[in-house]
Amino acid sequence: MNQVPIKLGPLALLLTVISICLTVLSILTFTTSGADLRLAQRYADTVKARYALESEGQAFLQRANEAVRAGQTPGEYIAQVTGSETGTSEAAGTESQAQTFDIENAVPGAVRRPAAAEAAEEERAGSALEYVMEKDDMRLTIGLADTPDADGGVRVTQWKMERVWRENTSIGNIWQGQ
Repeated sequence: MNQVPIKLGPLALLLTVISICLTVLSILTFTTSGADLRLAQRYADTVKARYALESEGQAFLQRANEAVRAGQTPGEYIAQVTGSETGTSEAAGTESQAQTFDIENAVPGAVRRPAAAEAAEEERAGSALEYVMEKDDMRLTIGLADTPDADGGVRVTQWKMERVWRENTSIGNIWQGQ
């Protein structure tokens, strides 16, 4: 019986290339899934902060409506909430600066708009107040008119959700030249 010799060189080379390709693809899959998990976690944190701000904003509007229907003006209610006669939180400093608060600590803030914006708003709905809340990197600004609406509640002139930009001042592991 004559046996035909089997040449393993090309077959071994092909199997080696296939195993290297599968290894590289599995490593890429693993790192991509890790990046997807981090991105999903960041998105979940953003949604959680956004919903917490929306919930706190709705609770604030409910309390403001109850106060206005009880006879207070929106400006008086804001002054009561912030502890200031002018409707501006004491920590805000000036009327044109926004005072923010952290939902977990429930430290409220409100500001009067600057004179130019206030004059333009007076034509439409009376002078406006802004109530500003912040959680993580999200900010909710609720604008209220000084005068009640037709139902006797507060009139919302603005509801703005935005991401707060924070400058990254660290430069990491870069040599400072010293």
